[in-house]
Amino acid sequence: MRNIIIAALAATLLLACDRYDPTGFFASPSAGVEKRFAESEAMSEPDDIYLTGTEDYTVLYCGDVHYSESADNLRTLLRSATDADTRPLLIVINGDLTDRDGGLREVRRIIDGETVPGAQPYIFTSIGNHDLYFNQWETYRELFGRSSYSFAVRMGTVADLFICLDTGNAQLGRRQKAWLERLLREERDRYRHCTIFTHTNLWLTDYSQFPTGSMPTLETVYLAGLAAEHGVELFVQSHDHHRDERCMDGVRYVTLDAIEDGAANASYLETVYGKNITYRFIEL
Repeated sequence: MRNIIIAALAATLLLACDRYDPTGFFASPSAGVEKRFAESEAMSEPDDIYLTGTEDYTVLYCGDVHYSESADNLRTLLRSATDADTRPLLIVINGDLTDRDGGLREVRRIIDGETVPGAQPYIFTSIGNHDLYFNQWETYRELFGRSSYSFAVRMGTVADLFICLDTGNAQLGRRQKAWLERLLREERDRYRHCTIFTHTNLWLTDYSQFPTGSMPTLETVYLAGLAAEHGVELFVQSHDHHRDERCMDGVRYVTLDAIEDGAANASYLETVYGKNITYRFIEL
């Protein structure tokens, strides 16, 4: 039975090779996480964002756009964000922007067509395993910048820390771990809230994403321990296409639904940062 399933999967991938990279489905042809981190580290980090007159703001999180021929759900989110009387400060698109060769450029065009670059809402992305198909790391770097980075939202004497991790290969790598440990150890105490967002989820809820699955057990234990130790309050993940919420050792882990066109459960997360962090799912 197992061999039949594998053969059927291989046949499906070969027939859809314009959309899926058969080799990349099992092992990413793009540069590995160590090389991506080194190349990211050579680039500038995003600028901090400054707010005046408020200590409350909204961030929208979505994931798994999987652009193939369209991204209407993403367009709906972007348009609602720019049309709203009170605009969200940030929109985070949390990985798997596309499945296909050239798709990253189309997603970039959609974002730039619906928002004003460098203006509110500010757009941030993480890199997903599908974004590495067709050796697209170089394209991602050109269009979206670093695959791991941090930035702050500053409101006078109050500031919140945001950290994006590269889990495109479901592992952090030695250099990214050292960077994360140093960042949390040296900087976390200076901030009110701390949020980590990354594509691959730590807590596997089903096997819909075979063969990439979730993070290896050792990586999950490492990240969960580090997050608890340094008071990370919100840990936003994607990849599994089905929402999941759990709290462990003071850390709230939220896995997003997919925002992909055609997804029966398409939604995004509206998160309000104030004295506390509150959130709700918005159905599409």
